[in-house]
Amino acid sequence: MGGESPPKLKTMTIDSKVSFFAGYIFTAVTSINLLGFVNAAIIGLIGGFFGLLGKEVYYYVKNEIKDKLNDKSET
Repeated sequence: MGGESPPKLKTMTIDSKVSFFAGYIFTAVTSINLLGFVNAAIIGLIGGFFGLLGKEVYYYVKNEIKDKLNDKSET
């Protein structure tokens, strides 16, 4: 009871990982239709565009605040 070690977990070999991933991709590809793919691509493009726009606005506002703080500290 006291000297027993816990059972070892079996890890996935590279063959198992490849077959699992290939099965997932095959299932995903065969279950999606063209309209769903186009819809996902459009949503991704729009989301990416607004993500980049949001990042630029964030850095602009951040630099404006830094400039205002630097102006006040110099006077």
